Amino acid sequence: MVKILLLISLLAYENPTKNANQNLVINGGFEYSNSETKSIGIDSLKKYYWAYLDNYDTATLNSINVCHTKIVDWFTSVAPCTDWGYSMPYEGNGFAVTNSYDEYFECRGYLTGSLATTLEKGKKYIASFYIKKSPYAGHMVDSYGVSFVNNNNIFKYVRLNKGLKCLNYIKVYVEQTLKPNSYNDWVKVEGTFVADGDESKILIGSFRKDNEMTITKNKIIYKSDSCKFPAKYTELNATVFIDNVCVLKAE
Repeated sequence: MVKILLLISLLAYENPTKNANQNLVINGGFEYSNSETKSIGIDSLKKYYWAYLDNYDTATLNSINVCHTKIVDWFTSVAPCTDWGYSMPYEGNGFAVTNSYDEYFECRGYLTGSLATTLEKGKKYIASFYIKKSPYAGHMVDSYGVSFVNNNNIFKYVRLNKGLKCLNYIKVYVEQTLKPNSYNDWVKVEGTFVADGDESKILIGSFRKDNEMTITKNKIIYKSDSCKFPAKYTELNATVFIDNVCVLKAE
């Protein structure tokens, strides 16, 4: 009788855990590199977890730049002495790099990742991520946010409407204004939204046109602790680090 009561108590304890509100973003902390996700058998639609979408020229999906505290493959930059300046992750072992502005081209870069399940229509969610300015960034912009798509049409729109024209087709779900130099260290961008339904991909970056946001020049100071020369063209860009991407049900 005692064993039966103990078993019932254990089952009652485990059930709340199974229903816990879990992060819907796959590899939201960039703990795995692209090469690692291949080796652990992720299916073809999600094997890369994350990709980099460039809206200039060919507008193709490419591998993202990942910084990691351990050597995981030949194209992953090792933190804290990365190609984009000295930085540790906000949490864990990895973070990603993206470019949100270019001085000479109508260009935006977006991190695009997969959700574990599609979002439910009419349901409220909380989206958040941490952002930090690269020490080698030549510019700062004051607007960052999150968008979601439910299929690959957004990539078609970006390819057909190159440059900033593609922003006319992107719905922004969460957006936050950041003052210049307010994100020299990790800061959180967060907001709530109601899902349209069936969203399966997340996009992170800056969704405003140049004339809709404040662009500030950043004085780059190369310190000895940066360990490496800056990556090519970073002085022309607004390069930022992204970590701990999270989407949770709000209700």
